Amino acid sequence: MGELKGRKVGVAGGEGSAGAFFVVKAIRTAGLAAKLLEIVNLANADLPLALEKGAVDAALVGSSFATMALKSGSAKILAKDIDPGG
Repeated sequence: MGELKGRKVGVAGGEGSAGAFFVVKAIRTAGLAAKLLEIVNLANADLPLALEKGAVDAALVGSSFATMALKSGSAKILAKDIDPGG
């Protein structure tokens, strides 16, 4: 997670969305400040291509789109199963 400092993170819904909440939660769990990231609003279906083309450095991606990004080699799992209340 430390490599995300100063990077763009794609999230469906952008700032203030449930996805952004989970990204911030994961970043804080890793001991980083959320203000060190730039949240980019993209549709879930657009996130795999955005990762592949380098438009974003990381993304919170739904399961079927995550599988696409992982299979293309443009993604790796940085965090999973983030507990919203934990």
